[in-house]
Order: sequence, then C-alpha cells, then structure tokens
Amino acid sequence: MALLGIGLFAGLLVIALTIARDEAVRQWASSDVFEEAMEFASFRVEPHPIYPRKALLWIALLMVAVSFVLLFTTDMIFLVTGLLVIGMALFFVYDIAGERVPTEMTVLSHGLLFDSIGISQPRFFMPFENIVSVEESESKFTLVLKKPKLANRLPLKSRHIEEITQKIGEAMEKYSAE
Repeated sequence: MALLGIGLFAGLLVIALTIARDEAVRQWASSDVFEEAMEFASFRVEPHPIYPRKALLWIALLMVAVSFVLLFTTDMIFLVTGLLVIGMALFFVYDIAGERVPTEMTVLSHGLLFDSIGISQPRFFMPFENIVSVEESESKFTLVLKKPKLANRLPLKSRHIEEITQKIGEAMEKYSAE
C-alpha cells in the first residue's frame, strides 16, 4: 500500500512537471515568419517541443490524482490500481507519440526556430536568452532552459548531435558578444 502511494506520488510529479514544461515552452510558439540572413544551420530533430495532444497529459494527471485520492479514502485497491495504470498508459501514449514528431530545427543568430514536419503545428522560436546551456550525450542533446525551474530540461534527438551542439554553442557565443 505504501509502495503504491509512492508510485502514485511519483506519477503525479512526473506528469505535473511535463505539463509545467509544456506550458512554459508554449510561450515561444509563434506564427511569425523569420527572414534570417544569419542562418547558421538547419537540422532534423525529434520530438517537436510542443506536441499537439496535450489533453492526454491532463487526462493522465486527472486519472493519477483520482487514484491517489481514492487510495487514502477507500479500500478499493483494484480501482486505484486500474486508474493508475490507465493514467500512466495515457502519459506514455503522449510521450511515445510525441517522440515521433519530426521537426526542422534551425539555428539562427538570436535563437532556435522549430518547424514541425507533417503536422499542423505553429512555428516555435526559442531565444538564446532563455537557454542556459546545451548538454550532449550519445543519443540525444538537452537544452537547459531558465524557466520553469523544476522542469527546465528539453531533450531532443538527432543524428547530428555533435554538429548541432557546436553550431548552437557558436551562435550563443556570438549572441552574447553582441
């Protein structure tokens, strides 16, 4: 029972942080067209930082929250477990489907422009002033953002990780020198 309570709390925390990051990142969505003479490079990355099916996240959070409340108010352990499984399944459906949204990421002189490929999603521009650093690993690179504080990591996958991090680093240096 205590282990289920810990699992429920962890599920709530993960989903809430994902929603917080999604909300923070949405502020940079833009339909403006950027005519940029100082384009450094363009790369294909996954996933698109703003996945359109955000309702799945809210439903998952609701299911996990309801199961958390029911765990401590009733003895219906099967109902609690069922709701938890459904809530976490919805979270993974959101996450797995979101991972498959290819995006064209363009490194500009003053930020990163994300443009989805294949779905109708607005262009997304993230200025360098909101990026703290770029971390690199074997299979992905991560943009560390200033806000939100607890959900400030935006992982992205690409085949050109070293080249991307190098170009972003160069562009960020030029931007901070201005």
